[in-house]
Amino acid sequence: MKKKLEVIVAIAVVIVLLGIGIYLLAGKKTDKNVEPEEMAQEQQKENEEGYSLIDMNNTENVKIENGVKENISSPLLKEKTLLGLRVSNIRLVAENGMTNFTADVKNTSSTDFLEREITIVFRRKDGSELARLRGQLPDIKNGETNRIDASTTADMTNAYDFVIE
Repeated sequence: MKKKLEVIVAIAVVIVLLGIGIYLLAGKKTDKNVEPEEMAQEQQKENEEGYSLIDMNNTENVKIENGVKENISSPLLKEKTLLGLRVSNIRLVAENGMTNFTADVKNTSSTDFLEREITIVFRRKDGSELARLRGQLPDIKNGETNRIDASTTADMTNAYDFVIE
């Protein structure tokens, strides 16, 4: 009788250990309703997310091609005059974990623009602030053109518009 009890307990322990082993070896469960391509994209996203703040799932005001997330909002890309400077050829692009804001800046005022720190304030469609990005504008003589080039690891690419302070 004692021997039968020991055999039953041993079998129960083996079954429990097997169940635990199978559970641990199975790893992540896969959703049977997910297509293989979607699963591969999800795995790529998980790999990239560990090193990037860029949200490739948020497609508001952007197009995404070949891992590059580029802002396509007409108000943001439209030429504008701010601080007596004409800002044109505007690009807001996220690539390789960095968001880059670039633009040509022409001094259209009657005086020389003296170097100064600026803050680019990105806004949502409702006018609320999305993010701020600091930059430096060099001296720009009246009638001359220079460039803004500011970068960050934060994702600002979904902005609807911007102003410079």
